[in-house]
Amino acid sequence: NYINLATARAGLRAKEIGIRKVLGTDVNRLKASLLTESMVQVFLSYLLAILSVWVLIAYSPLQSWLGVNFEFTLFQNPELLIGTFLIVLVTGLIAGVYPAFYLSQIKPVSALKGTWTASKSGQLIRQGLVLFQFVISIGVLLSTLLMKDQISFIQNKDMGFEKDQIMIITTSDSTTQSRFTAMKNALESYPVIEKVTSSNFIAGYGIGQQVFRVDQDGEMKQQEFKVMQGDADYLETFGIPLAEGEFFAKDLNRGNTKFVINETAARQLGWDNPVGMKMGFFHQQEPGQVIGVVRDFNHFSLHNPIEPLVFVFNPRPGRNLIIRFNQNQAPEALKVAESVWNEQLPNYPFEYNFLNDQLNESYEADRIQSKLITFMTILCAAISLIGLIGLTAFNIDQRRKEIGIRKVLGALSPQIVGLMYSGTLKLLLIASVIAIPLAYLGINRWSQNFQYQAGINIGLILLGVATALVLTFILVGSLVFNSAQKNPVKTLRQE
Repeated sequence: NYINLATARAGLRAKEIGIRKVLGTDVNRLKASLLTESMVQVFLSYLLAILSVWVLIAYSPLQSWLGVNFEFTLFQNPELLIGTFLIVLVTGLIAGVYPAFYLSQIKPVSALKGTWTASKSGQLIRQGLVLFQFVISIGVLLSTLLMKDQISFIQNKDMGFEKDQIMIITTSDSTTQSRFTAMKNALESYPVIEKVTSSNFIAGYGIGQQVFRVDQDGEMKQQEFKVMQGDADYLETFGIPLAEGEFFAKDLNRGNTKFVINETAARQLGWDNPVGMKMGFFHQQEPGQVIGVVRDFNHFSLHNPIEPLVFVFNPRPGRNLIIRFNQNQAPEALKVAESVWNEQLPNYPFEYNFLNDQLNESYEADRIQSKLITFMTILCAAISLIGLIGLTAFNIDQRRKEIGIRKVLGALSPQIVGLMYSGTLKLLLIASVIAIPLAYLGINRWSQNFQYQAGINIGLILLGVATALVLTFILVGSLVFNSAQKNPVKTLRQE
């Protein structure tokens, strides 16, 4: 941007450079002066950036929006301070070298006559820089849209069980757990409550692991499985469907030898007809049998694949009281649950959460990352638009006489806007062609963190490109239209 803006102002500074050369200023001294000017501007920008970051951290809602805590420790960290200063130094040199050499090559005669024009090579460099910025901005914009689409897909994907109508109350000790039956009966007497169960294991994030002995071609072999324990109402409470067989009966005793597995476990074991197959705990002499198979469901977040799972019957209350309530009746269910809790356990705190909220926490890091990318998108877009202003201002300055002649010959302002925008449109289309595959590769790699991908939404890609086209058209159009409205006579008098 600095290079673009510096060279865009070259037409305004051409006479200044010409006069300095006529007065005897050495070319090297002129280069050093222009380079020093660049360094000073970059250093002042550095100071302004430090102030801006401090204000953002101290007073802006950025931290609460992102859900993270930042600390301004630049001056407490010598390595960071030296590092940023070196970056400023290098940036100033890189940003200032080209303008210094570019401006110092202006010939004094053409500058003083007003006939100096920019070289084609310089124009190509400026366009290349703006193209590079467009690629970054469009790529980041597309990445942001696709990331948000993936996170939305994950949050709304069916996990294979009911997650939106589940309330979990944490029980603290054996006293609270001993009141489970009374609370279950009281809760289920209300129409708003559909089912109540209790377990240490929560579908979606609470799960154990255990070694079992399973029948493999007539031989009992050891194998490790994910495990969940629950009573006879566990499956119905979470809305997990049975694929075949049956779930645990209410009259089973703890330590029974009946098991329920998921479809993935049946496939991994190679059991075409799993119901009735032998299975037992590692320490059991006599194995039990599989009585049912549940449909696969995601017992972890959607970052993870579905693994082989075994359900074990446990009628004893666990540390979680799990309540399924009627759809869209969470406030009513909460009032009922709190009322029953206070009746049964008045001396214990009522601590609850909703399963959907718990599961959403699994994707908090992804949401923060998405918000950071959104912030970077806005920042990149702003920087690119500043660069576009520089290029547009340069083009308008270089073609002001052409614009005046076209106005005299009858060209309308919209026609002039279209003519000037065509170059920017070409850069945007080229940038889009480059940015789309880069964004695709980046999002494809990022989405590998999830077991399930939303895929690339072509509509979002078109939306991102269209947004870039509209924003730049508004910006370029307003600048050119303002220039085209000027009296062409005043412009042509400069000849």
